Amino acid sequence: MSTTQIAIRLDDRVLRAVDELVDAGDMASRADVVREALSLLFERREKQRMDRLMVEGYDRLPSTDREAPAAEASLRAAIEEEQW
Repeated sequence: MSTTQIAIRLDDRVLRAVDELVDAGDMASRADVVREALSLLFERREKQRMDRLMVEGYDRLPSTDREAPAAEASLRAAIEEEQW
């Protein structure tokens, strides 16, 4: 995979937090912190998009009384998987 180097500006508070992660050995470099943060952001946005699509789908075609117990069980399982 090819990569491109970019320059970003961070306020002092954020940069200190980034450096603390690196200094503690939690991340290998500032660049790793930024890559991980962006990856998490993109994952969260994709999950939000999928959640929105799911809600839109149920709004268009609500579950029937016969389907409701399975839908509720699926919802409960999904909620249990969340990292609250």
